[in-house]
Order: sequence, then structure tokens, then C-alpha cells
Amino acid sequence: MHRKTITLTDQQDSWIKSQVELGHFGNDSECIRSLLRKEMLRNEAEAELSQMIDDAEKSGLSEKTPKMVWDSVVSSMKG
Repeated sequence: MHRKTITLTDQQDSWIKSQVELGHFGNDSECIRSLLRKEMLRNEAEAELSQMIDDAEKSGLSEKTPKMVWDSVVSSMKG
């Protein structure tokens, strides 16, 4: 692991300390690492969604009606 020095506002520091005091985390570092993991996952999901939107736009218009699309999704979920 690498050690970093960061500067927090009073509000951010108080929030982190409250999370530790509530027992959600063992210490400040665990809280910050958890926040970083969540942000990394969010960024990853955002990139995947952006790629899906790009792919959909490139595929052109569909001849299917919204009902046909919906029925297809429902059918695929039933297995």
C-alpha cells in the first residue's frame, strides 16, 4: 500500500470521523478507500453505459415497436 497525504475541509473530516464513530469503518483510511472503490465502480459503469449508448446510436433505427422490444425483454428474463 502507498501512503498519501490529503487535505480535507472541516465538513469532510467531520463526516469521515462520524462514519468511523458510528462503526461503519474501523478508521479514516478504510472510509476513504471505500469511497474510492465506489467511485471507481461508478466510473466503470458510466463508461460501459456510454459505450452501450454509442453502440446503439451506431446501429441505427429499429423497425421494432416499443411493445415488441418490451415483449422481447420480458421473454428473455423468463429464460
